[in-house]
Parts: sequence; C-alpha cells; structure tokens
Amino acid sequence: MQSNNFTFGNSTPTTPPTTGVQMVGTYGPMSFDFSGNYSVTEGQPWNGVTGCQVANGTSGTAANCEINVQAGRHNSAGPAQFFAQNVSAALCSWECGGSMPSNLNFAITGTITIGGTSYPITLGQGSPSGGEENWWWGGPGWQVCQSSSSELCTPDGAWSFSSGNEMTTQSQTNVASTSTEVPNTVNLNSDNGTSTNAPPVMFTYSGDSQISAGGQFGSVTDCPTPVMNCAITINASRNKTTPVAQWFTANAPVAQCTGLCNSTQPSQLNFAITGTLTIGSKSYPLTLGQGSSSPGVNNWWFGGPGWTSCDPITSGTPGICTPDGAYGLQEGNTDPEILVAVVSPS
Repeated sequence: MQSNNFTFGNSTPTTPPTTGVQMVGTYGPMSFDFSGNYSVTEGQPWNGVTGCQVANGTSGTAANCEINVQAGRHNSAGPAQFFAQNVSAALCSWECGGSMPSNLNFAITGTITIGGTSYPITLGQGSPSGGEENWWWGGPGWQVCQSSSSELCTPDGAWSFSSGNEMTTQSQTNVASTSTEVPNTVNLNSDNGTSTNAPPVMFTYSGDSQISAGGQFGSVTDCPTPVMNCAITINASRNKTTPVAQWFTANAPVAQCTGLCNSTQPSQLNFAITGTLTIGSKSYPLTLGQGSSSPGVNNWWFGGPGWTSCDPITSGTPGICTPDGAYGLQEGNTDPEILVAVVSPS
C-alpha cells in the first residue's frame, strides 16, 4: 500500500515563531500552495506561510515537503471559527476534544496536490495542554471515511488521512470496505417475549439488488427455513450514494430504520436488496438497505409495498406493519436487530 507520512513539529521559537508541518512522501510528488487566506488570534504577529520546500530551498513539488507558518501562538475562538467555516469535516493530531476545535492559534487554507490531483485543505494549530500544540486538518467536501471513523477522506474518496501524532495518507483504492466485498449482517428476530409471541420467520432473497456505482456485490445468506433468529448477511462494499436510496424507496414507499433515521426515507445507501419475509404461514415483500446514520456508524432500513407506519411493540417507538396489519417490524434492542411482532393475532 502506497502512503505518505505527515509529521508535525515546531522549530525553535522566534518572533513570531515558525511552526512546521512536514510531509514525508513515498508515493510520489506532493505540493502545498497557500491560498493567502488565514486567521490568527487578534494581537498576535503574523509573517506568512512558506509552501512546499524542496532541498535547495525553493518552492515546488517534492517527495519531502515542509510547510512553515510564521505566527504567534495564542489560541482563541476566532481562528477556530475560520477553520470550521472552511471544512465539512476535520480530524486532529492528538487531544482533539471534539469534532471541531473550539480555539486555535491560527488557521490557513490552501491546496494540497497528491499524485497529480489537487484538493482544498485547511490546517490549524491549537494548544490542548500547556506548552504543547496539536494540528487540525480538513477541507470542503472532505468526509469521515466509510472504512474507518478515525480517518478523513478527500472529496473524491481517493485518499485517506489518519489521525495521530503522525498523519498518514493512504490510497483508498486499496481499502477493502469501500472497494471490495465485506460481510454485512442484520438480525431479523421473532419477538417471542411476554408482550407478543411471534411465530418463526423466514427471509428469502429475490436476487434483485442495487449497489453504488463501482461497488462490489457478492452473495446473500438468507433464512430459507423457519427460525426464531434469522441472520441475513450481504457481502458487499460500503459506499453510500443517492441512486441506491432512490431504488430502495421505489421498492419500499413506507420504511423505518435501525439507529438514527433522521427522516422517513434514506437519502443515501450503500446497497439494497428485495426478498420475501414469511411470518408463520403468511408472506410479505420486504426490502432491506444499509446506510450510515453518522460517520462510521451503519444503520439498516426496512420496508415494502403496502406496508404502513405503526408502533407494533412499544408505544412511541416507530415501526411498520404488514399490508394486512397482522404483524409489525420495529428496531430491536441489539443493533443491528429488527424485531417481528404480532399486531393482530389471526
């Protein structure tokens, strides 16, 4: 796997002190171009940014690239607000304390070029503890990677930046969870507790599916015989897009999800499938899809034609009911779990 290492450090303080961000690359040429936009704590000195320096001291493109910021070090809310306005997501080198910084010494914007492709990037320096500095990075269109919540991906998903005292950049084309099949399991369990005694269930995959463009879709393990606990495993890559969600909605006009739904229908999904859910002696069309309710946290959507919204088990907990109103599905207690309950005993 090809990667580039980014090492953060401080030079000997001057007035104003110079702070260096070093990019040590093994992939190939890299460069950083300062945009001219920055924010520094009011009253602190500012003496500019030196972009990528090659061995002879001239700006350019190099495997080893050092960015130097000459500015005062006193944190405040102003630079942090500037940073937040110029990123859609961010990570930091250590002691982050949250998804965005509350105070920074300074922040700058620029363009980083890796392997011939350029991306907008914002860098900021903070002081999480006495005498120690950390670095924040992000940019417009950047997002927490689907493969790992501790990595930040470029807008095109080609490169990921991992957090730590050394920031490592790797090619996302080699990350399994975004480009190749991985097992994804949702549990469809019959609720046979004290409130409802649901019969065994079956789920049979129809063979009809939808996957994000460029994704990989493999086998589906369903439950062809009646069981109380049905584990459905879909081998597929994870990269959520709008077309998959639109396909899901076309097959499931009424739906619900496990975890945080945010709406009555998904806006983006990694993949979706259709099949037949059999509860006791009755069968119903069912569509399943996987998305993510927050960075790094997957959720499951379920629904089908003719289904209606209802509270099948717990009042106030939304679910969906079968077209005949006999049974209902609701999020279970163990994620990812969908519970099957009796609504109107036959």
